[in-house]
Amino acid sequence: MGFLSFILDQWIFVLGLVFLFSSATAIVINKSQRDAVFSRLHFQRRRASGASTPPRSISPNKSVTATGSLKGVSVTKPDYVDTFPPSRRDVLPELAKSAAAVEKKVLLAPKSGADSLAKNALPFTRPYDLENLSPKYTPTGFSTEEIKALRDFPAYDVLSGVPLPAPYKSFDPTKALPRPYRPFRWAYHQTMSFTKMEPDWWLEIENTYVSRVKERQDLFRRYGSKVLDFLPGSELVCKELMEMCLQFYCARYPAYFSLSSDRKTFHNSLLHTDTDIKSIHPLHVLLDNVPEDFAVVLRNEKDGMYYFRAGVICSSLGWNVGTKIGMQLEEIHKPIPDYKEKMSFSMDRYFSKMPVNAPIQRGSWGLEIGTPLFMPAGHPHEKLREIQKEDLTIEECHLRVDWQTLRRLPLSGGIVFNFKALFTPVQEFRDEPYIPALLLKILKEGKKNLMEYKNTWHVEHVCIPALEEYAKEQVENGSVKLDKQEEKIWNITKDGALVSASSTLLDGIHNTTRRTLDCRHRHNSCRSAVLVPEHCHSASHRKRQRLMITDLKLLSVALPASAFLPNVTPCGPSSNILFLSNTQTHPQRIPNSSSRPSCDESRSVLRIGASDCEEEVGIGVGEQMKDKTLVEILDRLKSLEGKVDRIPLRAPVPTGFGPPQSSPSSQPSFSTETDPYSSSSLRNPYQPSSSASLRGQPYRHASAAHKMLTWPAIQQLLLQVVPSSFGDLKSLEQEGSAFIVRMQKGSLNLPLDENLQERPFVGMQTQATRTSGGARTIFPILTREVMHRLATAYFDTFNLLYPFMDRQNFLSDTLTRVHSEGFDGDADSVMALLVFALGELAIEGSRGTPIDVYKGRSSGVRGGSATKPPGLALFNEARKRIGFVLTECDLENVQIFSLAALYYESCSRHVDFWRLTVSASLACQVMVTCNTIDWDSPRGDLIKRAYWHCVLMETGLHLELDLPLTGLLNLEDRVGMPSFNMPFCEADHRANQSSHFKAHYASQVALRRLCADLHNNINDSMRDTPTTSNEGFGGPTAGSLKQLASRLTQWRGMLPRELQWSEEDSAGYPSPQQVTSSTYSQSLDPSLSPQQIHTSHPLFTAELDSEPVHYPYLYDLQVALLRTRYYYAKYMVHRPFVYKALHFPEQMTQEDAEGVAECLRSCLKWPLTLAPTSRRKRLVPYLFCWSQNFLGILIILHMTRHNPMLRDIRTQLCGPRFETEVDESIELMLDWIRDLKSCDPIAMWCWKVLQGIYNMEERG
Repeated sequence: MGFLSFILDQWIFVLGLVFLFSSATAIVINKSQRDAVFSRLHFQRRRASGASTPPRSISPNKSVTATGSLKGVSVTKPDYVDTFPPSRRDVLPELAKSAAAVEKKVLLAPKSGADSLAKNALPFTRPYDLENLSPKYTPTGFSTEEIKALRDFPAYDVLSGVPLPAPYKSFDPTKALPRPYRPFRWAYHQTMSFTKMEPDWWLEIENTYVSRVKERQDLFRRYGSKVLDFLPGSELVCKELMEMCLQFYCARYPAYFSLSSDRKTFHNSLLHTDTDIKSIHPLHVLLDNVPEDFAVVLRNEKDGMYYFRAGVICSSLGWNVGTKIGMQLEEIHKPIPDYKEKMSFSMDRYFSKMPVNAPIQRGSWGLEIGTPLFMPAGHPHEKLREIQKEDLTIEECHLRVDWQTLRRLPLSGGIVFNFKALFTPVQEFRDEPYIPALLLKILKEGKKNLMEYKNTWHVEHVCIPALEEYAKEQVENGSVKLDKQEEKIWNITKDGALVSASSTLLDGIHNTTRRTLDCRHRHNSCRSAVLVPEHCHSASHRKRQRLMITDLKLLSVALPASAFLPNVTPCGPSSNILFLSNTQTHPQRIPNSSSRPSCDESRSVLRIGASDCEEEVGIGVGEQMKDKTLVEILDRLKSLEGKVDRIPLRAPVPTGFGPPQSSPSSQPSFSTETDPYSSSSLRNPYQPSSSASLRGQPYRHASAAHKMLTWPAIQQLLLQVVPSSFGDLKSLEQEGSAFIVRMQKGSLNLPLDENLQERPFVGMQTQATRTSGGARTIFPILTREVMHRLATAYFDTFNLLYPFMDRQNFLSDTLTRVHSEGFDGDADSVMALLVFALGELAIEGSRGTPIDVYKGRSSGVRGGSATKPPGLALFNEARKRIGFVLTECDLENVQIFSLAALYYESCSRHVDFWRLTVSASLACQVMVTCNTIDWDSPRGDLIKRAYWHCVLMETGLHLELDLPLTGLLNLEDRVGMPSFNMPFCEADHRANQSSHFKAHYASQVALRRLCADLHNNINDSMRDTPTTSNEGFGGPTAGSLKQLASRLTQWRGMLPRELQWSEEDSAGYPSPQQVTSSTYSQSLDPSLSPQQIHTSHPLFTAELDSEPVHYPYLYDLQVALLRTRYYYAKYMVHRPFVYKALHFPEQMTQEDAEGVAECLRSCLKWPLTLAPTSRRKRLVPYLFCWSQNFLGILIILHMTRHNPMLRDIRTQLCGPRFETEVDESIELMLDWIRDLKSCDPIAMWCWKVLQGIYNMEERG
C-alpha cells in the first residue's frame, strides 16, 4: 500500500521516468536518432560538410597542398567553371517590340543551350568585338549578335529588372548635402552587412558635384593609371556601365542631364559640357561626369572566378587601381582581417550566382585626420597614421564612410563595385543620440585585428575623451532617456559616464538606433527630410535639427520622440500631437486651442513645418505599433518627396503696404495677400515671401544684368521653373570675369583655315619699308578698288559709331602704302587688314544672306555663318601679323587693338573682345602718361577720341559684366573731351550732315559718364541710408532715386535738337519741341520726303518679317543706340523699386509703387529691338550686354503676371499704353535672343533660361 500510495502521489515523476527510459531505448536501437541527438548536444566532433564545396573556414596556419589536401585530409576546391549567374534573356521579346525588323529577328532567335554558353564564352582577356562572325556568349547568356541588335543605350531597366529612378523634379543642388551615414554596430565583427540597394539612390548628386568632378580630374592628371585603368576584355562592360550611369542621370535628374537625339553626345548642364561619348573611353566619360568610383570585376571562363579588370577610383587609402588591377577577389582583399577565413568562400560563391535584378549596398568606416580623399602608398598623409599628434584637436577628426553598392550588369555579366567617400566631423556626434556611446564601445572593446585594420589608433587619444564627454552630455540633457532597467543595462554611473554595456543593451541598439543612423539619411530625398527652424542661418545648427522621417517607425517603437526631436513640442489634451517649433529649443506643452486641429487621443500627429502644409503623419503611441501601421506611415511619408524644402514659413502678412495712413479713395492700394498655399502643389515661385532665405538679404546694387538673377525671388523662380540653370546661378555671385569665361567656355574659336591667296611683292619700296625688313606680300584679290570699297564701308559705318580713326589719313597714307608696297608685319599692314575685314563685315552684315530662317522670318544676323563671319580671311591675315606690333604703346597700337576687339565683338567672341579692349586701354594709359601730347592738334584730338573709345568700352564691360577696370578712367581730367576740330574730309562732312554722328557720339559719352555716376550714387545713397533692422530693405530711398532720375531728364533736355524725340513716339524720327520740316535732311531717308516721314513711315517698326530699310551712315543704328541707352539708364535707376516689391512688399509706399511703374514703362519697345536696326545685329555695338539685359527685363515682365504686388502695380499704375505694348515688347526681345543664340554664348544661356519661363519649344 505504501508503494502504491507513492505512485499515486508522484505520478508525474513516474511518468517522466517512463518517458526517459523509452527515449533512451529508442536512441540505443536507432542509430540515426542517436547521431542526430548527439550532434545537437555536441557529443561528437564537428561533422563533415555535406556540401560539395570546402569548409567555410580554413585556418591560415593550415596549408592547402597542390592537390587540394589539408593535412592529409581530402578537400574539394571550389569549382565555378560551370556555374553561371541567372540570365535575363527572357526579356528580349519585350525589347524586340520596338526594334527594327533585322534586329527583331536576332532578338527573337531561340536561346542557346548551356553547352554553347560554356563552349563559346566571350574571351576574358581579349578585346570585345561586336563584329565577330561566330557569336560569343557573356556569362549572363547574351550573344554578341544580340548585344549588337540592342544598339546603344538599350532599356537597361528592362534588361536588369531594376527600375529606372523616379525623376527628381524638385531636386535642388544648392541644398543636396552629403548624407551622414553611421554604419556602426555591436558586436563588431567582420561581415559584409549587405542590404538591398534602393534604385533611386544608386548614384547621387550633392552640392559638391562640380568641385568633386574637378578634384577627380586633377587626380587623374597627377596619378594617371593609379586612378583609372582598364585591361583588354573590359570594353563591353565599361561601355555598358557608362551607358547605365548616363541613363540613370538622365532619368533621375532630367533638368540637368540629357542625351542628344543620336545618343552620341551627353549634355551636362551642371558643368556646361557636351561630351562626345563615342570618341573617348567610357571610363573617361564617367570621370568627367560622375563623381563616384567604379571597380569592375569580370568572370574568368577558365575557373569561374572574378577578377578586377577595369576601374576609376579616386578615393582609395593605401592602395590604388594600379596595385590591384588584374587580381582575383581574394588577392584584392588579402589585407582585410578574417576575409579569407570568414568571407572568401561566401563571396566567391555569391559572386558566381549573383542575380542581375538584386543589387545590394553596404558601408565601411574609419576615423581620419582631415578629409583625405586619395592616399596612395607613400603619400605624406600616411605619416599621420603612425603617430598620435600631441596638438591634434577634435575639430580635425572626421568620420570617413565609404558607401558602396554592388550590382551585376545584365549584358556583360560583369559586377560593378560603386563607392563614394563621405566625411563627417566627429563633433557632430555630440547631437546624435547614442552614437558617441556606441562608437566608444567599438573603439574600446572592438576585436584587436579589426581595429588595427581600421587604424583608428592615431586619433583615439583625442576622440575617446571627446566621445565620453558627448555621451555624458546626452544623458544629462535628456537626449538619451533611460528607465531604471535600461540604466542597469547601460551600467551608467552617477556622473553619466558609460562604463560598459551588456549584450542586451547593444542588441537594442542594433535593432533601433544602429539601423536608424545606418540608414540612408537624406537631405532633399523622397523618403526623408531635414527640417530647420525658420530663422536659423547656422549650417551646424541646421544639421542638429535633423528629423529622419525614413526611420520614424524605429524611433517611435523604442524611444520617446523627444530624444530625437528636440524641437518637437507636444500639444493637445493628451500631449499626443507634435508640432515643429521654430522658437523653442526644448519640448514643452502647448495649450489646446480651438484653432488647433482636433486630436485623437489614441494617436499622435506629426505636423511638418508651418501651418500651411497640410501633410500629416499619424503615429500610434500605444505600447507597440503594428507592422501594418508602420507600412501605412511609410506610404504616407513617400508622398512628402521634396515638399519639406518648399514649405513656406510665412510670417503674418499685412493687409496693405506701408504704414497705415489715410489716403484719398481714388488712391490705389497694393495688397500683399496671396492665394492660400496648397500642400498638394509646388510653392508659388512668384509670391512674396517673408522667409529668412528672402528677407535676410537687403538690396545690393549691381548694374550687371546677370547679377539680377541672384535676387532671391528670381532664384526661387528659376530653380523651380528652370532648375537646369543652377550651375550658372552659382557662378553669378563671382566676379564678372568668371561669368564671361564660363559663358564662352565650349565655344569654338574663329577658324584659322580661311586665308587669302598671297604672292611675293615685286616692286619699289620706300626707305621706311626697306628698313623694317621682312618679305612683303600682296593679295591678288585686294585690288585698289576693292581696298577702297572696303575702307569706305568701314568709315561709313563702324567709324561713325566709334570715331577713333582718321579717314583722310588712312585713305591717303595707309591705303596708298599697302597698295603700292604690299603687306608686312608693320602697323600699317595690320591696321589696313583689320579695317578691310570690318568693312567686309559691315557690307555683309547689313545686306548679306541671313544665317538662319525661323518660321519664315530671316535672321537679323547676316553674312557668313555662325562660325565663319564675313571678313574672316582678312582678319586671319591680320592675326598672323599682329604679334609683331604688340609691344608698342602709341596711337596706332591703341587703334589696332581696338579694331581687332570690334571684329571679335561683332562675331560675339566676348572674351576675346574683353582681352583686346584691356590691351587697348593699357596701351592708351601708357601713351597718355608717358608722352607729351599737344591736345589742341588734330592728332591730339584723335588721341582724345581713342581714349574715350577705350573708356566707353571698358566702362561698358564693367557696368554690364562686372569686369575689372584698368584705371584708365583716372586720366579723364588730363585728357578732356574731344572737340572734333580737325579738318574733315568731304566724306566725313557729308556723313555728319546726314547722321549727326559727332552729336550722337558726344551724347553717348555724356550718357555713359552719367550712368557710371548713377551707379556710384546709388551705392553711396545706400551707405547713407540707415536701416532699422537686419531685415530692412537696405536699398536707396525713393527720394534719392528720384533725384538721380531727374539727372537723366536733364541730360535728355540738353540734347541737340537733331537728336531729341517725343516720349510718346520713341520709334519716330527726331521731333524737337518745335517741329518743322526743315529739321530733317533729305538724305536721312532717300525714299521718303520730310512730309512723308511723319505721316506714313516711322523710323523704327516692329514689323520684322519684311526686308529692312537701309539708312545711309547707319543713321537708324545711331539713333536707336542713343535712345535705347537712355531707356536702359532709366530702367536701372528705378530697378531697386522692383527688388523692394518682390522681397519687402509690406514696406512698399505709394512712391515706391510709382517707381516700379516707371521701371516697367521704361522696358517697352527699345528701339534697338525694332527694325531695321535689329535686322543687322553684327553692326550693333555692345553686343555683350543686350541679351542679358533683355533676359532680366523678360523675367520681371513675366513676374508682373504672377507676383501679387507687381501685378497690382501693373494694373493700376502703368497705364493703357503699357498693356498695349508689353506683349509686343516681349516678342521683340525674345526674337533678339533667338536670333543670336546660334552664334552668341551669352544669348544661348539666356535662351535656355527663358525656355522654361515662357514655355518655348526647343527649336525656337
